[in-house]
Amino acid sequence: MNPAARKYDTISIEEVIQKQLAVVDLTASIMCMEHRMPMAVFSLNEPDGIANAMQGRINGTIVTA
Repeated sequence: MNPAARKYDTISIEEVIQKQLAVVDLTASIMCMEHRMPMAVFSLNEPDGIANAMQGRINGTIVTA
């Protein structure tokens, strides 16, 4: 864990690329931006994390296109 890390509830793909946030692969971010496809970033370690994400309950960050 990085104690200086900041959690974003929502951020644009452009901001992720501009700020070079290393949460997601840069290539994946660019591909999502080009295809105007949003992303949901969440923990796989959280109980029912995938099931919650599939139901739209994201305990993480929404990256908008």
